[in-house]
Amino acid sequence: MRLLLRRLVLTCWSTYNQTTFLESPAVCTPHFNRQLVSKLFTITHNQSVKVVNIKIREDAQNVYPDTPVEQQNRPVSTTSEQKSPESQSPGNVGQTTQQTEDMIEAVVGSVTDFKNGEIQEVDVGDKKVLLVKEDDQFYAVSSKCTHYGAPLSKGAYCKGIVRCPWHGACFNVKTGDIEDYPGLDSLQKYKVVVTDGKVIVQADAAALENAKRIKPMVKKSADNKKTVVLVGGGPATLVCAETLRQEGYTGKIILVSQESCLPYDRIKLSKALSITPGEIALRSQEFYDQNGIELVLGRQVTKVESENKKILLDNGQSLTYDTLVVATGGSLAFYQFLVQI
Repeated sequence: MRLLLRRLVLTCWSTYNQTTFLESPAVCTPHFNRQLVSKLFTITHNQSVKVVNIKIREDAQNVYPDTPVEQQNRPVSTTSEQKSPESQSPGNVGQTTQQTEDMIEAVVGSVTDFKNGEIQEVDVGDKKVLLVKEDDQFYAVSSKCTHYGAPLSKGAYCKGIVRCPWHGACFNVKTGDIEDYPGLDSLQKYKVVVTDGKVIVQADAAALENAKRIKPMVKKSADNKKTVVLVGGGPATLVCAETLRQEGYTGKIILVSQESCLPYDRIKLSKALSITPGEIALRSQEFYDQNGIELVLGRQVTKVESENKKILLDNGQSLTYDTLVVATGGSLAFYQFLVQI
């Protein structure tokens, strides 16, 4: 009964705490959204305080807003949708398929076996792949959610987006990219061709074996003198850092957390109470080093001097920024009550 009551209060608080506050040039958010990242480049000219409600997945557009980053400087995605009407057409009987030793090809059914707007698991070798038919076009991606491994075929699907049945992570079936949380990694995307009315999935053996994929990121450049400081040790700040790199930001990124360990997956805390932070770390130290994300761990922010674009830490250290993101999350007002029951 105590555990049930605690979970009920936690659920109510989580539902209530969905408002996102934007303060130029700082961003304060307990619930981060990928589409918020581009705003970091555009709000710094306005010193006023704004309150913005971030839309839920069903209302959000499936695009990133334009940013000052030049398009040619953005990392090139290896999963960009390539329209190939010839390969999708059942009438293209004479097309040949090129194969290598590492390529696995499987006929998964006939065109008439699949209906538009439906998702279905199919076998490719000894692995499962999620096949989707939308507007008479076929798409194939990894069959399991990259967060906990839930079967996406049991989830909800609507207009190119599949939603995990367990925790609600959303993926674009045309690219495999993750678009909502929890979870960090994208799905693998596999090629689909139609020949003689047969639907054929072609997949690289390594991609089938490793169903998770990290989107390409740019490297930090010494020529870019801009600094983004992220305050908070949860997935919100980590996702912000990753998305900045994915969108072409080459400046300095500093993540400040009051916890002494790497950002970890808090969802797993309720599943394994004796687990250590290192076992559930969202990313390894090597990941942060490779992508130029600096970590300041075990430190609290005691003051924000927005007029000077500077934050003060509890050890007397100060950090200057061009853009500040505060994503420390919420705290339970009834914490003492919960401890007593």
